[in-house]
Amino acid sequence: MTTRRRNIRTQMEQELAAEEEVAQVGQQQEGTSPPVLTTVPSSLQGRLRPVEPLSSKPATQKAFRSSDAYTKVTYRLSNEAVQAAEDMKALLKRRYGFKRVNLEEVVEEALLAAQRDLEEHQEQGFLVQQLRQHKNNPANQ
Repeated sequence: MTTRRRNIRTQMEQELAAEEEVAQVGQQQEGTSPPVLTTVPSSLQGRLRPVEPLSSKPATQKAFRSSDAYTKVTYRLSNEAVQAAEDMKALLKRRYGFKRVNLEEVVEEALLAAQRDLEEHQEQGFLVQQLRQHKNNPANQ
């Protein structure tokens, strides 16, 4: 075995021993904060920069309506429908003074309005009329 390989092997054994020592200390301190590596392996000296400790709590996303439950779903929409949602968002901001509007809110409210219209107007509802028109004239799709 060459000297270089022997040095690398010794270095790796030292790093492994340091990791095992930290693991043993962590097992002894069970129930307290996680163990902190106090010695830096020589192969990493000079190459590390300090980092903030991680929180013990998982990160959570803040929902725009925190009391409601949401399910993530994916639908394909025509370019025209996507542009309409973007246009409605811009119009709500510019003309009606909303500071923060996101596309999820716009689409959600539009779907709920379509459902209310369908339940209230049934056969004469705009959704029934539009879908019938598309089914009878597939060239419009």
